[in-house]
Amino acid sequence: KRRDLVIVEDDIYRFLAPDAPETLASLAPENTIFVASAAKQLAPGLRIGAIDTPQRHLPRIEAAMRTSTWMATPAMAEVLARWVEDGTAEHLGEIKRAEMIERQRIAKRALTGFDYHTHPASMHVWLRLPEAWRGRDPVAAAAHRGVTISAGEVFAAGAGAGRRHIRISVGNPKDRHSLERGLSVVAATLTELPFADPAIV
Repeated sequence: KRRDLVIVEDDIYRFLAPDAPETLASLAPENTIFVASAAKQLAPGLRIGAIDTPQRHLPRIEAAMRTSTWMATPAMAEVLARWVEDGTAEHLGEIKRAEMIERQRIAKRALTGFDYHTHPASMHVWLRLPEAWRGRDPVAAAAHRGVTISAGEVFAAGAGAGRRHIRISVGNPKDRHSLERGLSVVAATLTELPFADPAIV
């Protein structure tokens, strides 16, 4: 507040943590642009979100939005409104939260021995790579075995940041069996040495 910094608070995963702390927007509303979305909690196809912003930022946000969209689709807005009113939205959030808790238990078993961080209901795992691995090498190695993971540097700010990590999605696989298979592939891959680059050999 002293420096009048602008905070952009992305709150799309709050439904996974009912014990989450107060939002920054509630603590510093005059400095916070609050972003929420229905897609993660309810359905990926429900492409509708909301921005709560201090009035001084509204013209620039409206201008930026007009470059990619004009308005929320009325049909989607109606679906969201009805689901909120009749309790469907809350119920779907509870179902997803329960599913993520089960998937995190699967991840805990599969990734025993690895250094990783997550939340008991998170859709993702942030895993520190074993010493032999760097950057995007594990992404390529896992892809070679039919499994998609993300390089940590994609989510990190600053040159070189995140090169020692990968992000694993536990929410994306279509079912728990697919998740178990994917995690076993990742674990097996990371216990091996990186494959050599043919160009170097």
